[in-house]
Amino acid sequence: MEQKVVPAMELSKVVRVILDEYRITIFVVGDRTNSRVISDILKPFGLPIELVDENNSSYEGRQRYLRDHSKGLQRLIPIGLRIPGEAYDDYVAVILAERFLKKEGLL
Repeated sequence: MEQKVVPAMELSKVVRVILDEYRITIFVVGDRTNSRVISDILKPFGLPIELVDENNSSYEGRQRYLRDHSKGLQRLIPIGLRIPGEAYDDYVAVILAERFLKKEGLL
């Protein structure tokens, strides 16, 4: 599984590499922030694009990121009071992928 944050201007290049390595049959894209821009970048690859509801996905991704990146005394501070040290959009993407898979009955 690939999980990383990629600037939109590099997305096409990264997708080409991933398509060479994995058997991809569909792109899952959040239905709000930059969805049109991302969809336009992905359209030339010729695969279906499924828009998935982004409601609360940033919050859920942030929570999951903080749980996965808590060390030592940080674990004593409530998650709601912690601030991520880096972008966590990759975690949001995983949340969206899970929503898609659940909707399709695959998870």
